[in-house]
Amino acid sequence: MTLLGAEFTYCLSIYREDWRESMQQRGGKFLLAVQLLQLLRESQRHGLPLTTRQLQECVKYATEEQLEFILISLQKARFVLHTDEKGWMLARDLREIKLTELYRSDAYVLPGKQQTEGVSDNLRGLLGQLNDKLQEAMDHPLDELL
Repeated sequence: MTLLGAEFTYCLSIYREDWRESMQQRGGKFLLAVQLLQLLRESQRHGLPLTTRQLQECVKYATEEQLEFILISLQKARFVLHTDEKGWMLARDLREIKLTELYRSDAYVLPGKQQTEGVSDNLRGLLGQLNDKLQEAMDHPLDELL
């Protein structure tokens, strides 16, 4: 019983109300992948890997499971690698990875304008252009396509 109480107390201490909401928004997983790559780039500049727990401290809106899911996806795409010290590092220079490669590496959805708060102006502008072009390209009745 004591062990169950300790586990419950631990879960309450790590609970965050906005976990589900942030990750369920359109493009949430894509933006998390971008943020994780950015964090790993900064850490790698100092020559240090980051553990999942350290990443979670930086990305408070995501659960450990959500981080692991994205990290494993990035690992399968050969963007990151898991070190012997239980940490994560970039496997490739981000200057060599195109946005299309990241986008096609998983079942990502592009975030809308409302979801891009906090991202760089360059990325926000590009995502806005992509969403506009996608809207224009797909603006056809299904009846014409089927």
